[in-house]
Amino acid sequence: MPGKSHARSEQKALRFSLYGIIGFVVLALGFALLTNSDAILFDGIYSLIAFCVTLLTIKVAKLAERVYSRLFHRGLADGRLVCRGSAARGLRRA
Repeated sequence: MPGKSHARSEQKALRFSLYGIIGFVVLALGFALLTNSDAILFDGIYSLIAFCVTLLTIKVAKLAERVYSRLFHRGLADGRLVCRGSAARGLRRA
């Protein structure tokens, strides 16, 4: 199944990226403490934010890989947007 293979390679690439970011965060924060440099500390904190975004991306990729749920019968990666409920009614009034 080509779709499943693509999803697995995407997950693998995201995990590899996550490990690289973790290594960079540890190095940056270590050097920041060692040299007392605010610029390197800021870079480490910025990389920590990138780490959180990568974690969120992994979660979204796993959700997009799902095929079926009660709300999204065609799966989350279908590409179609279906508005339901009060949000759709609010958009119609505007």
